[in-house]
Amino acid sequence: MSGMSGPTPDTSLSKCKVFTLNLAQAAATYTLAACNAIGGVVILGVDVYVATAGQTFTSVSIQTNDTTPVVILSAVEGAVANLTVGKNAVKAFTGPSYLHTSKLITYTIVGATGTGSLLVIVRYAPTVPGANIS
Repeated sequence: MSGMSGPTPDTSLSKCKVFTLNLAQAAATYTLAACNAIGGVVILGVDVYVATAGQTFTSVSIQTNDTTPVVILSAVEGAVANLTVGKNAVKAFTGPSYLHTSKLITYTIVGATGTGSLLVIVRYAPTVPGANIS
């Protein structure tokens, strides 16, 4: 009898992490998640859920910090008028997209210091054993 024995390799499993995006900050770009130094990950999808109502700020966008950023949520989609508490944001990112070692998922708040928070659910697969986002 032949076949694989032992645990399933880390790279054959998709994983999911939830990050809280704090909108109660001054207009700027902040880090939401980072790919660790062990290896890259493939982002399979991203969902954005409005956890608490946001006000005052103009918009929020979510993107990678690659040379050519991958836009996860545009500033138009992340306009305060489009973010209804208790609902998913207008668009869910449906990858896949590669996030290289030491690259970031960032978010940019535009406008005045705001209120509110979003839950950002990232589904990903490691490209090498131990690769992770945090």
